[in-house]
Amino acid sequence: MKNTTKIENDGSRAFAMVLWASAAVAASFAVTRLSPQISSGANFYTVLAFSAAIVAAIAGAMSLIRYYSKKSRLFLYLGVGFSGIAMLEGFSALVTTETLVHYLPSTQSAIIQWSWLFRALLLSGFLFVACRAGAAKETSGRELGAADEIKVYVLAAIYVAAFIGLIALVPLSELARGGWTLNFVREVVPVALFGAAFFRLTLRPNMANSDIEFWLFLSLIFTLALHVLIMPASGTGFDAAFIAAHLLKIFSYVLVLVGLFINMYGVFVSARNNEARIRAIVESAIDGLITVDKRGCITSFNGSAQGMFGYPEGEIQGRHIERLVTKRGHDELKEFWKRITSGLPLGEGLALEVDGRRIDGAEFHLELGVTGLPSDNHEQGYLLTARDVSIRKANEETIYRQANFDFLTNLPNRMMFSDRLSSEISRCKREETQLALMFIDLDGFKKINDTLGHDAGDQLIRTAGQRLKESVREVDTVAR
Repeated sequence: MKNTTKIENDGSRAFAMVLWASAAVAASFAVTRLSPQISSGANFYTVLAFSAAIVAAIAGAMSLIRYYSKKSRLFLYLGVGFSGIAMLEGFSALVTTETLVHYLPSTQSAIIQWSWLFRALLLSGFLFVACRAGAAKETSGRELGAADEIKVYVLAAIYVAAFIGLIALVPLSELARGGWTLNFVREVVPVALFGAAFFRLTLRPNMANSDIEFWLFLSLIFTLALHVLIMPASGTGFDAAFIAAHLLKIFSYVLVLVGLFINMYGVFVSARNNEARIRAIVESAIDGLITVDKRGCITSFNGSAQGMFGYPEGEIQGRHIERLVTKRGHDELKEFWKRITSGLPLGEGLALEVDGRRIDGAEFHLELGVTGLPSDNHEQGYLLTARDVSIRKANEETIYRQANFDFLTNLPNRMMFSDRLSSEISRCKREETQLALMFIDLDGFKKINDTLGHDAGDQLIRTAGQRLKESVREVDTVAR
């Protein structure tokens, strides 16, 4: 069922591609036949070039933002390519104005034609590389390093600088008067690169499911159409075919821009859904989860932490974590925090047991664990795991007393007595001193049990043990 639905969706998108392409190509081609000449063509070209520069600049900026949010080669090449196109279009629009064109060594018509050639070569080259980049990433799985990124930027910058220098310094003739080689470069090379990029995309198995590749596919259809059908119909002037080609060029930029908007919106929705899922997991955690900045100030406080300490999240945010422990534990916490901020490796944790304090002043045994959090900026954060271990500590204390103390008198039992005696004998041997050992029995104890009962006998034993303990020093041991 899922496969059938997927095939139907892919078929619908493919049909939509054909409709979009056919409608735009037919409309642009019709313009070349319906109107023989458009008046004020030079001024209209300036408006078109500025419009194209703005759209290309937005597409380039969005592509680069998308690249640096998730390293994908496709968006790097699209971003650098469209940024370069924006510079070419903007410069061409600027220098072809009536104010500046007289200061250049070339005619306005020649500048416009050479601008078209440089733009076509740059765009076709980067689109071809971009379409190859997606497949290369899937094959190799390797991301571009900083050095590779710099090479891409430098290459585009050199190309744009060469174009600006050529237009500003070299007297250029119109391309229509060029030789066979120049005409080949103008008419065949861009079409070949656009066509190669087009077929590269058609071979991608997930192209119909990728928003950016779907709209890039449409853009390439229109770009091929204007280079194969529209631009060859133009003469040397600002005729209808010339204007239609530039309108279709801007439309192809807009298609890429639409794909970027849809792609970035999908990223935004995905990030929002992931945040909601993570928030739900954090809020449902049994332990208290607290995030803090490098100064120790609380930035988030989940539901379990609110229930443990009694603070609402809005009230405790921005406060230092010292508020969560007793004054007795401040020194321990400061020392613990120094160890953390001195260089806690990411993913490694430390733990501390300290006396916690609730909002009403009640104290409890608190266990704090801390782990470093990853961060895209220089602001290091930490995740604290807070756990109320009062019951565990009470159970540990009970087990310890049962193992080492007499349940009737609370005096050390035989096990603890043996341990302390061994320690004292070892100490006396080291220091060459002596120790005193006394065995004490209660005379007539059986008679008290028989005549007054076991409760009276137990009370006598407790009283005797307490009096003996009060009769010796703190370092001495009274055991039963």
